[in-house]
Amino acid sequence: MSKLQEFLNLGDYYASNGGYLEKKSNAYLDDFKKNAGYNNYTKFARDVNSWGQPGCQKQPWCAEYQFWKLVKILGITKALQIMGGGFYNCVSITNHAKTNGTWHSKPKVGALVIFRNGSHVGSVQSFDSSRIYTNEGNTSSAAGVVANGGAVRNKSYLISDSSVDGYVWIDWGSYEETATWKKTGTRVATVNDLYVREAPNGYVMGSINKGTVVEIDGKTSEKWTHVKVSGIGIGWIWTGYLAKEGGPASATITGKQDKTQVLFKGNVTATVLNVRTWAGTEYPNIKKYPTLNQGNEVEVMNYTQKDKNGSKWYYIRIVGKYYGFVSAKYIKKQ
Repeated sequence: MSKLQEFLNLGDYYASNGGYLEKKSNAYLDDFKKNAGYNNYTKFARDVNSWGQPGCQKQPWCAEYQFWKLVKILGITKALQIMGGGFYNCVSITNHAKTNGTWHSKPKVGALVIFRNGSHVGSVQSFDSSRIYTNEGNTSSAAGVVANGGAVRNKSYLISDSSVDGYVWIDWGSYEETATWKKTGTRVATVNDLYVREAPNGYVMGSINKGTVVEIDGKTSEKWTHVKVSGIGIGWIWTGYLAKEGGPASATITGKQDKTQVLFKGNVTATVLNVRTWAGTEYPNIKKYPTLNQGNEVEVMNYTQKDKNGSKWYYIRIVGKYYGFVSAKYIKKQ
């Protein structure tokens, strides 16, 4: 399947079954329907923030959604090349495209489409002689441009519609794999929630669980292995968490604690949960991410501790980079 088709399919998926709905709080961000509201909380902003980019949670998210889709298909470096560092602002996207020579007055499948003097953005799923068919975030099913509608939808407009400013063309053909993948063997993941990265120690493309078989092509970079993962693509995995099929697991979770290993993913059950510097309520909250809300997803690491009363506290990782301790009774394993 081509990268362009993957991009189109991803848009259709989030517009399906009534479409993904924004949330009223930072809970159930991955669910299409739960906690729906109009406070501009989305999984897309959360993920963009976790990639080290401006996630702009609680802000209009039409551009964040398009950027998120591009990152999922092409990686963050290429997504930034297409939309620019101001990807969260439609006027900035327009100016970046005009500077780079990718701004056009006619539609193209897979292009971005900018509306109403840079107030909204979508992507072109298809077009014919009279209409364009789009995939948009933060819109609604109502006719015309809806710039803060709270949902992912597929829509359509007349090509001659005056609300269309223009199009940011994307050269999808240049992003296809130019070299044939040459499989030299396979490896199996030895831990759960193992990240597949765009480059060694680079941006996270996705994750796999213990027992997942991946292809290798023989390329390595220091302690990283070049892999091809079904449903994710070609990337890099930390070599220490891969083993030969049928061989001994090189990084299984044992009784010995290792705070770098993920035990499982869980969700917060408390309305507000303090994230502390150590196990116990007498310790201060961490500065970077002091509290979590109900439904937030965390990674529980292999470093569980007990407080002075003997109660269990999990050592957790938040959005892939912040660490702290939370009371174990408020985390439900997925």
